[in-house]
Amino acid sequence: MSSTSSEIRSQKRFYSGRKVLVAGGAGFIGSFLVDRLLDFGAKVSVLLRPSTDPWRLRHLHGRVRLFRVDLNDRRMRDILKRERPSVVFNLAARVNSASGHNAFRATLVENVTNAFRLLEAARFAGVERFVQTGTIAEYGRGAVPFREGQRERPTSAYAVTKVMATHCALWFGAASGMGVMVVRPAATFGPRQAPGMLVPNLIV
Repeated sequence: MSSTSSEIRSQKRFYSGRKVLVAGGAGFIGSFLVDRLLDFGAKVSVLLRPSTDPWRLRHLHGRVRLFRVDLNDRRMRDILKRERPSVVFNLAARVNSASGHNAFRATLVENVTNAFRLLEAARFAGVERFVQTGTIAEYGRGAVPFREGQRERPTSAYAVTKVMATHCALWFGAASGMGVMVVRPAATFGPRQAPGMLVPNLIV
């Protein structure tokens, strides 16, 4: 659903001059979020893994602050404390289609444990709002069309851990008083998307 002109003006008023941190901002969806935040006048910082190639952000050279740090690194908390963002978006995740105990363990750490670490760091830094990014895959075998309030029925280790991260974030917000919300993007596609995804393959 596209935003109305009044909604866009309201978003610009909210973000103008505000510090925002995006974990996973070098990814497909994250890079477009960074673009929009800059358009709204936000001061944007991005957390990305040390091994990540930030090619999707090269057109923004000098306009964003990049911090290469894993979410399980204590320096991540120090960065948030120093930057003191008003809003944090968490788009960092491991998308893993593999099965088995070892695959689930790695996905669990990346998508749940690290999300909790970022939530803790955000609260410690006095963040006002935290946005956890989920996925339509959380609904899995659920009845269609999917509705926000229905029970999730995940079918992969990735989807299971994203469900866990969703409820972890919502619980953390209720327990800590920090404003927390979850969004679940569905069937996103467009420029900068990695090959191998459904829609790019169909277009090619």
